[in-house]
Amino acid sequence: MSRSRVLVALAVVLGFAVLLFARSWRAPSPSTPTTPALEAEAPPVEAPSAPRDRILPAPPVRIAPRPVTIEPPDVSTGPAQFSGRVISSATGAGVASAELTFAHGNASYQVTTSRDGDFVFEAPDAVVYLVAEVIADGFTPFAPMWGESPLALTARPGRRISGLMIALDPERVVIGTVLGPDAAPVEAATVHLFVPSGPLRELAALPTVPQTDAEGRFRFTAPAGTIVEADHPSFAPVSVRVTEAHLDKGRLTLRFGAATEATELTEQIAGLVLDENDAPVADAQVTANRDLKDRFRETPDVRVTRSNAEGRFRFTRLQRGRYTLAASAPDRVFAGAPGVVTGTDDVVLRATERGGDIAGRVTSSTPGGAVPSFTVIVSEPVGKVEELPILTR
Repeated sequence: MSRSRVLVALAVVLGFAVLLFARSWRAPSPSTPTTPALEAEAPPVEAPSAPRDRILPAPPVRIAPRPVTIEPPDVSTGPAQFSGRVISSATGAGVASAELTFAHGNASYQVTTSRDGDFVFEAPDAVVYLVAEVIADGFTPFAPMWGESPLALTARPGRRISGLMIALDPERVVIGTVLGPDAAPVEAATVHLFVPSGPLRELAALPTVPQTDAEGRFRFTAPAGTIVEADHPSFAPVSVRVTEAHLDKGRLTLRFGAATEATELTEQIAGLVLDENDAPVADAQVTANRDLKDRFRETPDVRVTRSNAEGRFRFTRLQRGRYTLAASAPDRVFAGAPGVVTGTDDVVLRATERGGDIAGRVTSSTPGGAVPSFTVIVSEPVGKVEELPILTR
């Protein structure tokens, strides 16, 4: 056999072997890679929004979405400065002559908006200021308990923060009617307005409402979530929680139960509000919220009073049962006592000057550093399915 034929035969055999190898080889399965694979970065997923019916009523003031500008500090330019605009949440137009109160400790400073709603506040000290109050004619006022405002601004020498936008809800007048068990109007009934807040649903009192007239009517303005309570010596007190439907209709009705129910209001609870040194805390607001299975019922059972010069308080005309007590005073940490049984006369609510601090820094997930305007919600877990908001900043 010639050398050329041998080479051709070898080439055929080699080609056949290569063909068999190619047909038997399979690409590695994606589930079992031969080398470690780099994981692709998953796109960010937005957290689902909380159900609307589980959110507490929003306050009548809020920071409207808008870019906030923070200029680099320059100590040569003087004190820190905060500027922005107060607008109507309904139209977006500026609110003229709105009065803003900035507070630090017991000191307060007032500024008034221009006809376009613009304001400028120059901070005299490098401290944290709370937007303690925002009031304007024709709008629901923002006036939380002193020292409990959720809007806080940190002043630093030479730093200017501009672009703050505060939205107020237009005032909506509601005509309330108080009726007796027979649907007849009740004259001279006392009406109180309270806004629930805090971990134990303590109540912040709103301006006093005049007693009902001969037709059992009264007028008031308040945000949704406000508790309206009517009281009369001949009946057991009755309460209703204001809803958006009440505000839209401009009408609300409270109806007393049978007159005999008033005879059941024979229980009382009494006690003291003290500070950390056992000294009495005078003029503290104390609330008693009857413990009920349905915490969000439309007719809550609440009472409000204030401590005297000796720090003493007393609730009378209570139905038998358990009540959650809460005390609040300016520049003091709120004090609470759940599950107090009627007939107890030695409750001690300790409102201290300072509680624990939580501090941190909010940063952006994208390059850009710190986030200048944000809200932090601190919650207290209650049971397995409920959380009670304590404070927002």
